[in-house]
Amino acid sequence: MKSKLFVKVCFIAVLSGVYGTALAQNVNNENTDDHSSSAERRATLAKLTEQLYELESTYNAFNPAIGEIAFDMGNLQLTQGLFEDAIVSFRRYMHVLRINEGLRTEKQIPALEKIIDAHYQLGDPSSAGHALTQLYGMYDDSVVALSNNVDDLIGAGEWHLSLVDVSLKEYQIYHLFLAHSAFRRASEIRLIDQHIYTPKLYTTLCSINYKIAELAQEDRDILNSTQGVTSYKQGVAVLETALTHVEDIPDPSSKIDVLMQLGDWDKRFNRIRGAKDYYLQAYEESKALPTSHPFHSVFDLPQVAYDFEISDENNDETEVLSYHEVTVNLDISKWGDAYGANVVVESLTEEEQNNRKLKRAATRKGNSLTFRPRIVDGEFVATKNFIHTIDVAVR
Repeated sequence: MKSKLFVKVCFIAVLSGVYGTALAQNVNNENTDDHSSSAERRATLAKLTEQLYELESTYNAFNPAIGEIAFDMGNLQLTQGLFEDAIVSFRRYMHVLRINEGLRTEKQIPALEKIIDAHYQLGDPSSAGHALTQLYGMYDDSVVALSNNVDDLIGAGEWHLSLVDVSLKEYQIYHLFLAHSAFRRASEIRLIDQHIYTPKLYTTLCSINYKIAELAQEDRDILNSTQGVTSYKQGVAVLETALTHVEDIPDPSSKIDVLMQLGDWDKRFNRIRGAKDYYLQAYEESKALPTSHPFHSVFDLPQVAYDFEISDENNDETEVLSYHEVTVNLDISKWGDAYGANVVVESLTEEEQNNRKLKRAATRKGNSLTFRPRIVDGEFVATKNFIHTIDVAVR
């Protein structure tokens, strides 16, 4: 899977789609270049269309060359913002491939991914979902093998995650499963083949598993109710695989980091006993580090535990009035749960001090925080009057 299209095509298509309106009002050299570029694309598209007709009249509608031209036409149509035409071109390319090479082949994947993007651009998540299930089926039935290129895999995983929140509920799971496959393969190549530990890949994998668990809880018609438990176990399996292989990495802090993530993962699912064990293992491992190593400070003060939530970049934030940075004073239990949060009034501007809604929101958020526990001499210790700064959105 090589597509990183969502960002690229969105960017190009937005430029192309508004070309005749907003951009046309600013006549300058840059605009002239854009007109020239757009004219060139239209001319190329016309030439490809002519070639297509010539091939059809000379050969037949299923000649492989016709498929290649249709694919090139689809790419040009995307840059012009002609999404419906692009879908027709890519579907034609896929049809020619099916006739010549078989119903489900790896060559169809790039076109299918572009079709999914185009449907989202047209505001048609239902058609995008149908194409997505087709894509998922190819991977699920091992028709297509995952790439061995880490950058391609990460790009594919990020592409699927970027589409989760714009897809219909019943199709979100397919984006999540495909993202998980891509990130897991990337993590295996990095760690096992290249001996490089990349923490973000593992937190992302756990985030995907957590989102799957959330879906299972919200709507059991989408997923079997056991999927939530399965997602928890998959998160553990991913991190324990990492734990097995970080031994080969010279930096011992890698093992500590994985243990801390395992603790965070168990804590997120309220499995306190498991979380305690992982945190204590991390603490014991840290004793072997030089006293100057920064990992020693991890246990000196409470740190916010990773919550594994996938950020919703596509949320409509038109109702959000403002963001505020607020300092709170709170207590933390020896298991890392915050309580008794109070806003440090001195951290607020005069206007913010009179904003009751902001203070209530900051207090609620402070009390909802989950921390990695503080460990002193191998014992979990509560913390009083901990000063912590949070970002608070007020609608």
